[in-house]
Amino acid sequence: MRVVYCIRSTFNSGGMENVLCNKANYLVTHYGYEVYIITTDQYGKKNFFHFSPEIRFIDLAINYDDDRHKNLLRRGIAYIKKNKIHKQKLEKLLCRIKADIVVSMWHEDMSFLWKLKDGSKKIVEIHFSRYFDIIRHENQGAILGGLFKVKTLMERCWARNFNRFVILTEEDRKYWGKMRNLRVIPNACWFEQKGRSKLNQKKVISVGRLSYQKGVDYLLDVWKIVHERCPEWSLYHYGDGELYSMLHDKIKQMDLSDSLFIQGPTKCVQQKYLESSVFVMTSRYEGMPMAMLEAISCGLPVVAFSCQCGPRDIIVDGQEGMLVEVGDVKGLADSLINLLQNHDLMCKMGERAFRRSMNFAPDVIMEQWNDLFCEILSK
Repeated sequence: MRVVYCIRSTFNSGGMENVLCNKANYLVTHYGYEVYIITTDQYGKKNFFHFSPEIRFIDLAINYDDDRHKNLLRRGIAYIKKNKIHKQKLEKLLCRIKADIVVSMWHEDMSFLWKLKDGSKKIVEIHFSRYFDIIRHENQGAILGGLFKVKTLMERCWARNFNRFVILTEEDRKYWGKMRNLRVIPNACWFEQKGRSKLNQKKVISVGRLSYQKGVDYLLDVWKIVHERCPEWSLYHYGDGELYSMLHDKIKQMDLSDSLFIQGPTKCVQQKYLESSVFVMTSRYEGMPMAMLEAISCGLPVVAFSCQCGPRDIIVDGQEGMLVEVGDVKGLADSLINLLQNHDLMCKMGERAFRRSMNFAPDVIMEQWNDLFCEILSK
């Protein structure tokens, strides 16, 4: 089978690029697919992640990013021109490749990919939740807010025209309404299995960007309460972002410097999970929290806000961990304290979390993708 993925670029270290790398490599090595990746804004840069040498890369050099610093009007005019060129180039290329399936990863091509007459079946997949998109734009002004509403309506119309539209969670389904082509396929956890945490270290771990979305400000307030009751425990957060300086200042002001450590990103994050005993997440909203998937694959029980969207798709409250209403700092702190002071409960939830993670193993998730590809080609 010949599959083409369309994405803006592959030189970034983002989650979408990582997911694409793992999926494409798996399709090549396990199913023997021919995989092409077509980019628009690669700028000659090297891939951040290690793709199989059998995967073929083609950059169309549309370079939408060249216009991002222009004013709204000039950016809009440039976009229309480049989108037209993009459509022409992509259709010509796809007619030459003769793919069975072409997948849009929710970039500029989704507005026209389904129209192209190259003989392939078309899929669009989205790597964030509809709720995330709504929240991200809800505080915009009247003009930008109005443009966003038009944009979201157009995106929904475009998505309807694909053979399949794939989202990450069941929870996100309700935000899209009734769409006959809608399918839910979650992300896989791609960690190589290296065993489980022994849950014998007095360490709590949190992973994510230091941003408003990830709610790290909540995390500090939670830890202030936890530290008073469990002073022997430490919290390690891995990630960086725009709130780095503010959070460091706040940690000092709250006198938490001896128990709360912001370590920055690490390429050894799996080992950090294995050296920890509990995973905590205070996000205001998510798409499909990969950090939570990674944590349960290492046998860590979870204490988290039950934000939209993802946590309820990954764990069951009271089974693999504890879910608390978003913003309930005391409730989250109390749940975490309960777990830290009850090692038997921690071990039971950690065991259930590890078993639950099997639902997100690469073989399980990629079989769903292979089945989807075969299904639409049979029609």
